[in-house]
Amino acid sequence: MTALIRVTVTILLLASAISATDWQTLTSFTDVRRFCEIDDTLFVVTSGGLLGIVDRNAPGKTSVNLDGLGTNDLTDMIVDADGRKWVTGDGRLVRFGGDNHTVFPTGPIYGDLRLLTIEDDGDNLWIGCDSGLILFSKVNEGGQYQNRFRITSVNQFPAVYDIVLDGDSIWLATAVGLAVADRTVPSQLVSPANWTVYNASTNAELGSNQINRLALFEDRLYVGGFGGLFEMEGSGGFVTFLLNPVVGSREITDLVENNDSLFVYSSRGLVSVADGASELLYPLTTFGTRPVAGYNNGNFRWVAVQAGGVYHNATGIFTAYPYIGMPENVVADVAVTGGGVVTALFDTKALGQLVADEWLMTTFEIGSRTTKVRIDSAGAIWAGTFGAGVYRIVDDDVRQFDQTNTPLNVDGNGDIVLSAATASERHIFLASLNPVAGYPIAYCDINDVDNPGAWQSIGVVQGLSDNTIISLDYMNGELAIGTDNNGVFFCRPFASTVTCRHLTEDDNNLVSNTVRTVRYAPDGALWVGTNFGLSRYQIELGRDIFETVDLPFGFGPDIATLEIDGRGNVWIGARNGLAFYDITDGSVTVYTTSNSGLVDNEPRGMALDPTTGDLYIATNFGLSRLFSRFGTPTDDIEQVLAFPNPYMAGAASDRLRFNFNRAGTVRIFSVAGDLVATVDVNEGWNGVNDSGKEVASGVYLFVITDEDGNVGKGKILLVRQ
Repeated sequence: MTALIRVTVTILLLASAISATDWQTLTSFTDVRRFCEIDDTLFVVTSGGLLGIVDRNAPGKTSVNLDGLGTNDLTDMIVDADGRKWVTGDGRLVRFGGDNHTVFPTGPIYGDLRLLTIEDDGDNLWIGCDSGLILFSKVNEGGQYQNRFRITSVNQFPAVYDIVLDGDSIWLATAVGLAVADRTVPSQLVSPANWTVYNASTNAELGSNQINRLALFEDRLYVGGFGGLFEMEGSGGFVTFLLNPVVGSREITDLVENNDSLFVYSSRGLVSVADGASELLYPLTTFGTRPVAGYNNGNFRWVAVQAGGVYHNATGIFTAYPYIGMPENVVADVAVTGGGVVTALFDTKALGQLVADEWLMTTFEIGSRTTKVRIDSAGAIWAGTFGAGVYRIVDDDVRQFDQTNTPLNVDGNGDIVLSAATASERHIFLASLNPVAGYPIAYCDINDVDNPGAWQSIGVVQGLSDNTIISLDYMNGELAIGTDNNGVFFCRPFASTVTCRHLTEDDNNLVSNTVRTVRYAPDGALWVGTNFGLSRYQIELGRDIFETVDLPFGFGPDIATLEIDGRGNVWIGARNGLAFYDITDGSVTVYTTSNSGLVDNEPRGMALDPTTGDLYIATNFGLSRLFSRFGTPTDDIEQVLAFPNPYMAGAASDRLRFNFNRAGTVRIFSVAGDLVATVDVNEGWNGVNDSGKEVASGVYLFVITDEDGNVGKGKILLVRQ
């Protein structure tokens, strides 16, 4: 076997050079977890951040990760006995104070925990998380994690979804049942022996072990879970649970006490409980889907429905609150048109385009969910689905392509799952997952797609021996094909005889045969992201082997998506963050939710805006936008600009940037014509000469030369600070 080639990189673990102001978060407030009213503001706790509503007819104030929360994925909010606001979320406990928030680490021993619910007892906060119960002291050193408690001897740290404090007792709604203990001496709660747990094993009437919500109302403990709503009767070893006859065995999503009534949000609808009687106020048909949370605010009611937004009945009927941001937070993929229009493919709500700060939706039959979005050279949008083929969208014209009008499934059996797509200057290439007849790839001239006879296919006859296609990319007449467990194929679809080459882990040093994504760089190199790292292939090396690109420790190795800019720099989306590979020196900078404005650590897709150079990252918790560090890009070397200009040279990290969108070399000259410095266009200039000495304030000239010898020129004013 040929010796393995590695690309050595310089490892940079922190992204200190990019501040929160370099990021933008685009998010949705439709996925609601809780409501909390504080000082005439109705706070809506969502997976897209915090929404504060004062006027039902006006946009509310929003708070997201960039506003000091550190995350958008929020779960609960309370105001404590001292009037301070607290918010829980994914790995975050936040003391919320207007524009000044304090984020507390809650798991120094156990790492980041997903916090689910919070309750205050005056001196302490009791926090339920996805792995047990946390005690947090508000008085020790301004706020300090104290302990995490074992609740059962079998599943010691179950998820805790709700907490009720009743005198000296603490009640927990958990994934393993209803748990109770005496909290007088918190250290004793470490032992499972001091907890009593009621579940379907001890009380069959509960029907399920998972308890979602608790409420202490009219001196009774109400227990809501997968098995319905129950009133707890008895104590000690004689506890029984009485099923509420109106709610029945429907799942409970929230219990809220308002206006001397207990309101039950369930998969049957909205039920009220008062004076021992229950009433179905609004059946499920009122909302179309199950209500998950709500609150009585003044003379009307707010209700959130499952991933469907927020409604109020101030006018007598339930009306949507329209100021909720994006259609949803789960973004399957993202693309940007040549005009800079952001196109997002949402997991369950089809496709939206951001036009003048408003999301305009295109609806089509998405099957169970969406998959990929691509834009062809004519500007048409191709949106893929899981089970309903692919759709071509041009303005208001939406057309479906599947087994009936393409060769994606020549036997016409089953639904088409679009697994990959790419475009060339004239053609669109589509791949279907596991086609019946062994022809997974269909392609066509973009001007003739409505003619079924114009479509062609690539499959087993051409040497494409794997049907499980995951990713495609096209460049200079060659189609690169990444497969699920069989490496990479290269096919030339427009050759006189179409044949495919097959490169694998065993024969060609690909880091893994499980390929997640393939992308061509401007220099023709193919970058391949796999479940076990990153490989690069360059045919110019004269050998059919891959180079292995070493990634920083702790990043990856499961690579989900790649994006490459015009200079050849690579953005790498892994299952645990985002990284930037600088093609000039091989350094890698890693961005996560902890050290940057990235909204989620699992990018699903990425796209560079050709108009601005901004990077958009699609995630399960919204879109992140990273503003370009190189300004508005240009491919015209005669139009290259240097910025900032004047260049205020001070700190060593200050750089003069050039907005050329291709590889190139910049030479800096004095006005007398003396060569001062030579730098790569990616690197920029830090105000020192080739000997490493700082240059004086004054006027300088730059000359930029691309790889083809084309030249651009400009003038710089440097001011030494």
